[in-house]
Amino acid sequence: MFDFRQGALPLSDLIKDVPPALAYACDLAFMAAFDTFDYDGSCVPTTHALAEYLRRLGREPTLVRPCVIIVAKCHCTPERLEQMHAEVEARSHAAGYPATWRMTRTGTCNGQVCKGAAFNGDGASNVCGHLIVVCDGYLLDPTIGQINNDAVHLDPLVLPLPADWDARGSVKFLDPEGTWVQYSKYRRQTGWKSRKDARKSYWMPVLNRMLELELDISQSAGWALWWPMLDNVTALSIPA
Repeated sequence: MFDFRQGALPLSDLIKDVPPALAYACDLAFMAAFDTFDYDGSCVPTTHALAEYLRRLGREPTLVRPCVIIVAKCHCTPERLEQMHAEVEARSHAAGYPATWRMTRTGTCNGQVCKGAAFNGDGASNVCGHLIVVCDGYLLDPTIGQINNDAVHLDPLVLPLPADWDARGSVKFLDPEGTWVQYSKYRRQTGWKSRKDARKSYWMPVLNRMLELELDISQSAGWALWWPMLDNVTALSIPA
């Protein structure tokens, strides 16, 4: 029987040891994407910008296409949850894209009003699925908020990867609202590289905005930044 709470840790337990530098970079990418696109951001250019940002810090980030399953807290019977889980996975595999989906609640959940919905990314990229950054044993997802609605309220995430991540292992958690989330690595790492928003000209404004925000934060706080990339800030064509 499909039990969406089995093996899931509280989110607070998973993130308590997250390196502050990675959490800060992920939040910065989220804020920059929001400013650039006027909404929660497009996963393709935002993750490309975040990866380049980390690369300039001397890290070795990798772009990864995940399979993400999100289940809003509800009162569906285990039988109904298992049925919807199977239906969505079948549709996703038939269509050839990852099973990134959510179960949402409308009004009073009586076991019948919840339904799974495939998450096809955002309107800018038209990419079926999602894109994250993996770096130093952690996954960074600055645009998971694309899937938010009145039942799901997720913020940018930085989560530790399990030891078997590359062998179809998964990381799963329950957020404070009772929403269950599971990340795993999708079997096919293709589909975004040829998209227009994977081009440098498309994601560079997000990176530039990240550095602009960083400058604003450092100047207002009055302390020196701990990373060296600002020595090359003029090379990034940041507007005056």
